[in-house]
Amino acid sequence: MAKKNISTNQTEVFLIKNKSKTILSKDQITFNTLSKKIETLRKQLQKIETESEYKLDIYHKTLPLVEIENIESKSKFVKFIFKLTQVEKLNKKQKTEIEKCIAHFMGDIAKEQDIDDELKAIYNFYNNTSYDEELQEDISDAKSMLEEQLKDELGIEIDLSAFDFADTSPENYAKMQNMIQEAIYEKYGENGLNDRDFEKNKYKNQSKPKNKTKAELKREELQKQKDELKNKSIRSIYLALAKTLHPDLETDIDLKLEKEELMKKVTIAYDNKDLTTLLQLEMQWIYKEQNAALSAEKLRVYIEVLREQVNELEVQKYSFYHHPRFQPIFDYSRYTKKQFEEEMLLQSELVKEETELINDSIFVQEDFKIHKNHLFKTLEYLNDKMQFENQFYDVFGY
Repeated sequence: MAKKNISTNQTEVFLIKNKSKTILSKDQITFNTLSKKIETLRKQLQKIETESEYKLDIYHKTLPLVEIENIESKSKFVKFIFKLTQVEKLNKKQKTEIEKCIAHFMGDIAKEQDIDDELKAIYNFYNNTSYDEELQEDISDAKSMLEEQLKDELGIEIDLSAFDFADTSPENYAKMQNMIQEAIYEKYGENGLNDRDFEKNKYKNQSKPKNKTKAELKREELQKQKDELKNKSIRSIYLALAKTLHPDLETDIDLKLEKEELMKKVTIAYDNKDLTTLLQLEMQWIYKEQNAALSAEKLRVYIEVLREQVNELEVQKYSFYHHPRFQPIFDYSRYTKKQFEEEMLLQSELVKEETELINDSIFVQEDFKIHKNHLFKTLEYLNDKMQFENQFYDVFGY
């Protein structure tokens, strides 16, 4: 069994090959399959990240400023037309047009900024439920929808009732990712999303939770052995790397500095029990330089680690656009760069036109009779436009 040379690039995968025409073992094939899967997922994630960063940059250069101006105009307009309902004699149709516009605009405003007390009072005037109560209900609905989505698409059940959706920090996002990864491992075991039949075996005897079956006891014992083997491998890899990379054994100044940095990585990985990183360093510095071969014992441990890494990458890929940072471009994930650029320019022009129209419809109270016809024509146009946009979203989802 021969090895393939490994590049110092960490995204390069280690594949097992035989010099002779002997067929690879089942574990060897599994190792290679998982390694290729990791390489594919890494490339996909790199592509998604590169394109998303580009789109996010275009978005920030094109839309935020005009959207802020648009929201400010809508806030003023809502307050203005609500005041008209309190001081002017309006017919039923006019009041209905105002109410519809306020409902639409309040939704837009709430998505982009905190609602001030005056706007909350206007919202509460038209609704039986207060704005704050409605907000909590929306958050609860959003959690339920995400729970259902995770159940339908990944087959996992997560309780998000205590999760703070208002916290958009990277730390909070990482917390959710960890919850998803733990739920996947708990449900599917070491094979993760690659073996959903694991669920059938895991809950086969759920009616007898106190009396563990032979299969359950066997799995627990196997997991215990794997954990022991994993810890043993971590230590053995650490010692081998420390022997190879120890800077005190290096006479070349440049290599000595390089190995000092590598040993820092090795030490951090060992302290964190990060077997994946240790494996990458081992493949680059042990197998590459010493032409060593993977033993059957190590191969089994490495397969487990690779499966865990596949699961982590799958979760990262699935949840990438759910990161708060990329929420502005979530609906455009399938757009090409050119399509996205054209869409942002179009959206920018449409928002500017709407803002200008709204601003032109705000006037001093004394001029109401002069501008009344123009105002209600504008309201009808805005309401028809928003109704069309809502219908379009219901059909096409964006």
